[in-house]
Amino acid sequence: MNNLYKNIEPLIANEVYKQPRQRKTILERYYVIDERFNDKYVVVYVNRRTGEAIMGIRGTDPTKLRDIITDIRMGIGQDLEGMGRYKEIENAYHKFIKKYPHNSRVVGHSLGANIGEVIARKNPYKSQFSLFNKGASPLMKQEELENAFIRNYRIEKDPISFLGKKGLVLKPKEKGASALDRHSIEQFINRN
Repeated sequence: MNNLYKNIEPLIANEVYKQPRQRKTILERYYVIDERFNDKYVVVYVNRRTGEAIMGIRGTDPTKLRDIITDIRMGIGQDLEGMGRYKEIENAYHKFIKKYPHNSRVVGHSLGANIGEVIARKNPYKSQFSLFNKGASPLMKQEELENAFIRNYRIEKDPISFLGKKGLVLKPKEKGASALDRHSIEQFINRN
């Protein structure tokens, strides 16, 4: 896996924030949505030429109390594995890896990146993971992972991920970017 992510990865991480019916059915000419994996927290796109499948995991929805509580619980050191949202996404991942056992990737942003990391820890070497602006807190118990299958990317001075220790730190796309802008998945689109 290269040090820098493929541009399709943040595009999919961005699409998963949209409502399922509002997501683009085709990305970058070749990636087509797999409707069996198109719900409020997960989306899968499959490359029609290569068969590569990429699962996107949605980050925090600030309009959902459940997500805010999950962020707070995670920030104070509680384990994600016991939380309902994690369990839903882990089940989707097992179905995804069963359908696409080879040439699969997982991408996540913010809370979606944290969930992706826990899935990677429990299912080593089954997929490659690109994690964008993963939340970090001094109270989080588990050590961050970074290896040939897991890559972390952060934007410099992102208020959610700045305590992270692993990964490639990129400068914001625009000087003077606000804290919210620095955390946005948009920071990673069309960078390379």
